[in-house]
Amino acid sequence: MTAHGLPPILREAIARMVRDIQPAELAARAAKLSDNYRARGGSETIKSFEDVAAYLATRMPATFAAMIASLDWTKVRLVDFAPLSVLDIGAGAGAASWAAAEIFPSLQSFTMLDRNRQFLGAARTLADAHALMRDAAILESDIAILPNGTQADLVLANYALT
Repeated sequence: MTAHGLPPILREAIARMVRDIQPAELAARAAKLSDNYRARGGSETIKSFEDVAAYLATRMPATFAAMIASLDWTKVRLVDFAPLSVLDIGAGAGAASWAAAEIFPSLQSFTMLDRNRQFLGAARTLADAHALMRDAAILESDIAILPNGTQADLVLANYALT
């Protein structure tokens, strides 16, 4: 198992996205998000750029870490697994895709699906910071309705089923 924090380029991209929002506002929105998630709510409470910023600053690092642990466990057990493509269902801002890129350097193609446009905007901005993810397909779609012909070597559904 490896120890990972956010990759520097992701950390810097998040910092750029949240820099103009007052810390008190980020904290208030983050508390609201945490309450929603504890109540098993979905991403429908993410309605503005400020909501996304609160998620990026407070929840995405832990989400990324959880995916790193899971994917690292997978890599240790499936030593020869070298996926070329990833489908990130319920991608949010793309934490699982970023984790997959860290663990599986073989990845060449990323598809991120989410129904929340605010998250999709953040996913696009963050993906543009990563050389391998700049060409990612970032699509608005519900988890129950995958686009026709969707295929991938690695399929992720990080916190999408809670």
